[in-house]
Amino acid sequence: MSNGAAVPATNTSMAERVLVPKLVDGAKCIRMSDGRLRIEGPGASATLPPLSERLVEALVGLPGNTSTLEQIFDRLEQPDGPGLITLLTVHLARFSAQGLLTHHLVVDGEEYASIEPTGMRYRFLVQPIPDTKPVRLSRFTVIRREDDHLVLESGLGQALVRVRNVPLMGLIGMLAASQTPASLQQYAEPLGIQAETIAGLLVLLMNGKHFEGMVETDSDDLRLWNPHDLLFHMSSRYGRFGGYFGGNFRHIGEIDPAPAVRPLAAGPRIPLPVPVLEDMLRHDPPYQGIVESRRSIYTYGPAPLTLDDLAEFLYRVARVRFIGRQPVSSGVTGRDGAMEVSSRPTPAGGRGYELELYLTISECQGLDPGMYHYDPAGHQLTLLRPADDLTEQMLAYASITSPGVRPQVLITLAARFRRMMWKYDRLAYAATLKHVGVMIQQMYLAATVMHLAPSALGSGNIEIFAAASGNDPEIEGSVGEFILGSSTREPRRHRPTMLYPEPSS
Repeated sequence: MSNGAAVPATNTSMAERVLVPKLVDGAKCIRMSDGRLRIEGPGASATLPPLSERLVEALVGLPGNTSTLEQIFDRLEQPDGPGLITLLTVHLARFSAQGLLTHHLVVDGEEYASIEPTGMRYRFLVQPIPDTKPVRLSRFTVIRREDDHLVLESGLGQALVRVRNVPLMGLIGMLAASQTPASLQQYAEPLGIQAETIAGLLVLLMNGKHFEGMVETDSDDLRLWNPHDLLFHMSSRYGRFGGYFGGNFRHIGEIDPAPAVRPLAAGPRIPLPVPVLEDMLRHDPPYQGIVESRRSIYTYGPAPLTLDDLAEFLYRVARVRFIGRQPVSSGVTGRDGAMEVSSRPTPAGGRGYELELYLTISECQGLDPGMYHYDPAGHQLTLLRPADDLTEQMLAYASITSPGVRPQVLITLAARFRRMMWKYDRLAYAATLKHVGVMIQQMYLAATVMHLAPSALGSGNIEIFAAASGNDPEIEGSVGEFILGSSTREPRRHRPTMLYPEPSS
């Protein structure tokens, strides 16, 4: 194909021989009564002004198109010249930006690779790459397997590249080191891969922002980003529309939701005293005073905190106020179902409340050292293990991440991931991290009211917690840590009345 534009000796025209534009699945072209053309897709639509019949024919064929760009351009080129080609290119770019158009690398009727728009700033261009220009994969490129093909995505990009041809997968690996199109062709020739196939692949990778130096700059801000952090940030927010997003409940009827309250582990139960709520409401200081005096405190009082302190603290931050059942439905699958929900002192997305509290006790008056799980519905502790090497490792790691302080009580926040992932697509883990922040603030405020010494930790050890708790970290893993101790502050003027459990017979 030639549109009259002079370009250097590159692989541009070769790429156009193998790239097939096609509307995304579910999109269609509608001829309107006033002569205009409307493109309707799953998440976007576009209405075009009246166009020439030959251009309309090219656009109407896009839903199930099998023609390459070169073939489409050649049909438009005569006798109208490059004007229709330019206009078609403008419309194709618009469709791509709206997530309506994909491009497929097709060789002899077989799809080798494709690119799917995922962001509003996506533009698809067949730009020249000289045969002698070195290219290398960006450090922001993340490669994963999906079904039987590879997916390349980047936090800098606005599209997913899917590679289905096995020899092309090998060429992707070679791009970890700098290669030119010519050097790639030397590798590819024994595999039967033609030059235009390589050209098409490079165009897809370029449009997915997978080449070093074509997007990245030397700015300090971009250099600071870790590739996985950037991809996680971009993929857990609206604006990138690749795949399902939000509360879709896609797993209704296939996977059971986790219950609102975690089933209790085996072990001795320690019922906790319950503070009288009316006393707390009557005597707690004003909210803003609590916020202004909140501090991280690493100096503990001469006596450790008490079981009453711990019971009141847990009651304030994490108890279950009620449990209910909520009907749910999936707009994706059309299936209906139900899930248990609860109400607690802290907010949680969809009333999911996936966070569990595990207490590793070093010193607490009235409670033996060891690791415990807090039951928020029964307001009680379950002893998981007495003090041993693993609980000591938990405390030692917390001492490292705080200013050398040995916690009296280490509270590990663990997430039952199924609670959130059963409902949400893409934003489930991001929501869990928000819930950790909410819980930590709640803990700070409760500790400040109670004249205790609180401090949040920056991180914890996933594997030590998994070994100590016996949990599978992919099912229920640690996501936050908080330490608590007695304070050197003066005692509270008013403590709530405590209702103690009846002694077991």
